[in-house]
Amino acid sequence: MTLYLFYFLSFVAIFSALLVVFSKNPVYSVLYLIITFFTIAGHYVLLNAQF
Repeated sequence: MTLYLFYFLSFVAIFSALLVVFSKNPVYSVLYLIITFFTIAGHYVLLNAQF
């Protein structure tokens, strides 16, 4: 189960990071960046790492 969640978070992180780069509207770019930060935080939680 955690492996699927890890891959899902990885896919969302990569996809939203690409959207940050290729988004024309800066507001959308910031929103995608926030999503990227939360997915990376999810990786930290899954790996039991400290922030």
